[in-house]
Amino acid sequence: MIPSPARRALRVVRSCGRGVLSSSTRPARRALCRGGAAWLALIPTPLRRALDLDGSPVRPLRVELGGGPFPTPGYIHVDHDSRSRHLEYRADVWDLPFTEGEVEEILAVHVLEHVHPARLAETLGEWRRVLRPGGAVQVHVPNGPAVFESFRSGTTATKWALMNPLFGYGSGPEAATPGQVADIRTEPDHCVVYDFSLLESVLRDAGFAEIEDLTRLVSDRHTLAWGEIVDRMSLVVRARRPE
Repeated sequence: MIPSPARRALRVVRSCGRGVLSSSTRPARRALCRGGAAWLALIPTPLRRALDLDGSPVRPLRVELGGGPFPTPGYIHVDHDSRSRHLEYRADVWDLPFTEGEVEEILAVHVLEHVHPARLAETLGEWRRVLRPGGAVQVHVPNGPAVFESFRSGTTATKWALMNPLFGYGSGPEAATPGQVADIRTEPDHCVVYDFSLLESVLRDAGFAEIEDLTRLVSDRHTLAWGEIVDRMSLVVRARRPE
């Protein structure tokens, strides 16, 4: 049973906007991820969950970029959108709030396709900067060849659905008509289509090494959601900052 003050607090929390809550509780989440803020354990669990204060210390430092409403547990989360869940730092992916060599691992799931080609070198250079020598970055992007093959062989409904991974309208595999893909106010936000060789090239140019294709070994929510239309929606590549 949740104590009455906690129930009242939950009602207040749920009436507030996600961005307001995230901003006001962000310092506590940062402290929690760094091993501090032990006082948070005194807050009833339902209220901590509602405030996204139910995490645990992240050691060594692992960072997820652009998780939005789907943060991966066990990471510190960085996003430019203040409405993102479990947001510890609000920042752009080319300007991270970490010192050089501080981060053990970076996870970026369907983020890099949103970065303009003119900003790629800056962005990947920043990821390399914050990683420790030997640290890894794991990048998931829409799998260009798989999407093109599904488009080539698919039905009209399938072709409309695939406008999202190609252009970034924010719709899903159920979007089978132009009106379901996006409304007139939605701007496409994908900037680059990748295959393994292109992603490998930009990572190598940024100073990464030991570049591996994990597409057949690693699944994510995009691959699972699109499985009936696209074979392996997410191209998954891991690379390391050289020792």
